[in-house]
Amino acid sequence: MGSLCRYKIKLYRTDPAYEKGASDFVRDVAAALGDVDMIVCPCIDCRNIDLHGRSVVVDHLVTRGMDESYKSRSDCHSKLSAIVSLFRLKTQNGWSDKSFNDLLETLPGMLPADNVLHTSLYEVKKFLKTFDMG
Repeated sequence: MGSLCRYKIKLYRTDPAYEKGASDFVRDVAAALGDVDMIVCPCIDCRNIDLHGRSVVVDHLVTRGMDESYKSRSDCHSKLSAIVSLFRLKTQNGWSDKSFNDLLETLPGMLPADNVLHTSLYEVKKFLKTFDMG
């Protein structure tokens, strides 16, 4: 899953890796929403309120940067990246709700005790709704 938070080092917005991360992030969010053309823009100016086309959102993230409140929602961004990635796998592969729930229930046993992933599809959908994605 592409994510602006996947880079633990600080990247400047002029770095091509930042633009690639922004592009991957926007692609994955759009895919998780059913391959929509318009998504909510998390840039500094749009502040997760304005809808724009994918290329505009990438441009905004590269030229303006991501809204700090979006990046720091109690680790929600990295959590969001993981959940969107898992949900994308579910939809692309036609997994049933039961198989997805089984996966979510299995993951905590494989991850560190302090992991923050949800353990049911219901919780995932509720979490995605906080980002206008569910």
